[in-house]
Amino acid sequence: MLIALRVVFYLQFLLGFFRSIIVVFGVTGGWVNWIMNERIWETHTSLGILIAVLALIALRRLPGVEQDGLRNMARFAPILPLVTGMLLLSDMVSAVWFIVLHLLLGLTALGLIEMASARQRRALAR
Repeated sequence: MLIALRVVFYLQFLLGFFRSIIVVFGVTGGWVNWIMNERIWETHTSLGILIAVLALIALRRLPGVEQDGLRNMARFAPILPLVTGMLLLSDMVSAVWFIVLHLLLGLTALGLIEMASARQRRALAR
């Protein structure tokens, strides 16, 4: 389940990253229409919800794996980009700085999950 969480999170990151490049820098081209498609953004939102749920499940307490602060932060970190994404989706906030905040929170959550994943692999390999 941890591998699925990581794969989905990287896909989510790439979709969001390309969207922010297009919006912030005004990039145009053939692939832009595909990335800006509304169905892709419904998928982006659905993946955000899936990531938050998968993180809660995949990073739960396991025998032989220390439940430290990093693991707890990694477990709940995807909730922050999810909340900021929902605020962006509902047009409650539309500033560029908030999009950057959403991106940074997502990257932070991704890094925390990667660190917790590595610690779990090492602990279970013993």
